[in-house]
Amino acid sequence: MKKVLFVIAGVLITMLSFSLTALSQVRFDIAMEGPWIFYRYPSFDPNDKTKIVLVAIAPQANNHLPPVFTTGDLGQMKPGIYCLGVSDDGNTYNCAINGNTLLQFAPYADPRPVAVYKPTDKWDYTTVTAVMPSYVIILPMPDLYSADGLEEMDFESDYPTPNNPTPTVNEDKFHAIGAHLHYNTGGHTFFQLLSCSGTPSPATCAQPMLANPQLNSGTLRITMKNNEDPNDTCDYHVHGAYNQMLHLLDPNLDNANNKLKAYTGVKKYSSCSTCDPQNPNHQDCIMTTMAHVYGPPQAPDIPKALANLVEFLQALNLSAPRRATIKLPELSSLSAALAGKFPTESTLVKLESQLEESEEGAGAILLQLDGADAANDKLPQSKSLEVAVEKEKALGKASVYQRRSATNGKDCRAGTMLVQ
Repeated sequence: MKKVLFVIAGVLITMLSFSLTALSQVRFDIAMEGPWIFYRYPSFDPNDKTKIVLVAIAPQANNHLPPVFTTGDLGQMKPGIYCLGVSDDGNTYNCAINGNTLLQFAPYADPRPVAVYKPTDKWDYTTVTAVMPSYVIILPMPDLYSADGLEEMDFESDYPTPNNPTPTVNEDKFHAIGAHLHYNTGGHTFFQLLSCSGTPSPATCAQPMLANPQLNSGTLRITMKNNEDPNDTCDYHVHGAYNQMLHLLDPNLDNANNKLKAYTGVKKYSSCSTCDPQNPNHQDCIMTTMAHVYGPPQAPDIPKALANLVEFLQALNLSAPRRATIKLPELSSLSAALAGKFPTESTLVKLESQLEESEEGAGAILLQLDGADAANDKLPQSKSLEVAVEKEKALGKASVYQRRSATNGKDCRAGTMLVQ
């Protein structure tokens, strides 16, 4: 019997080892949706300039939610520079780099990205974060890529005015509004978002940012949604995102080809023209309550708020049993795990559950204090615990908001750009 068990165990270990090795050979896709600019960059690895990477760049666009990075356990990003990390053990991650050099689509249909141009030959993609808050993700070059959808777009050099109601249309064609990156190999067991420090390279992009890694499901989604503003009847979210994208790449439109595409969707002057975010004369717009006037929605800083809550609860100097009652050990442990990380959906669900249990425990302690001698500890501890409960309720609402914002939103129809 023991011999049989040893044989079975050996077979299982062999199968597991084969599976982990095979996983790095399986195909996978990355679905990109939102106002993304793609750029082929040859110098990510200073030790091997033949390794080309695909850099995806997006502005922190008005009327858009933060990007979500997910294979199922959704995690929202903050502005910064990152690379796609891959791992088979969930502990050691490396930036995903392969030997592909060309961005090809055949036999898929032509994705038709919007062609844009570097302002100068010395343009450095890492400078975009100094132009405006933006998201930069360094990805491996795909074997093939395709469009996630096409939409007709027109481009103009001049903005329409009452004196020039129909500016010249320089281009009117269908273009991509998202991209699917297809990989024949490289599908490791886990994906992670690695933060870059200093000059981005495989060595400096090494800090895992997601509270939980993403298990490879075959499709990694990196999506940036429109926030479903019901007042956006003029496609302001598209026009505003396009304007930010183009000026993120070429702030002064120094490249003549970019000037030909200075504006989009403004073939003629209309009632939408005065408050269009592309309008160079913003004083024309008196509708100051329009959503596009304000900046993009900001995700709450859950790790920081949780750390502050834990610090407040620790300062109450409760007895060990009462600390256990309000789940302080569990909240402290979760706070340590989330420090410097982006919470994923599963960690937020866990946080909300712990907060609910902590609130119930605080309520039970408050009932005990109500029966205590007011001259001793009833009043001061009661007030502090009541404040703690309010903090927990506020944090719970912020957590729910972040979870919902990661799953809500409307498809962004801004054109996908490709730097020439």
